[in-house]
Amino acid sequence: MDLEKELTCSICTELLYQPLTLLDCLHTFCGACLKEWFAWQARAAETRPTPPAPGTPVFTCPACRDAVRSTKHNATVATLLDMLLTAQPDKRRRARPRSCGSTRLNANCWTTCAR
Repeated sequence: MDLEKELTCSICTELLYQPLTLLDCLHTFCGACLKEWFAWQARAAETRPTPPAPGTPVFTCPACRDAVRSTKHNATVATLLDMLLTAQPDKRRRARPRSCGSTRLNANCWTTCAR
């Protein structure tokens, strides 16, 4: 098993940063990536011609599309990530600005500027 691959966010394709695990599917993503994903889903739900039926989940997992009940800090993932970064400090994420509508976004970014 490739530990680095397992600790990579499938949204931004970088090592997890402040990881959150989705309940009930247990997929894990960067906290900020999930925040953007949920914001995008909320905007999409607001602009639908017909509102979703009552009880229909608004938020789904970006990987499997299962309904998201909640998010949770995953101590095991955080510990594995800390161990990897301690052994390979060059893998540590560098802070970089992100803004909509500019080339500063990750090239693999799935969002599209709504402007």
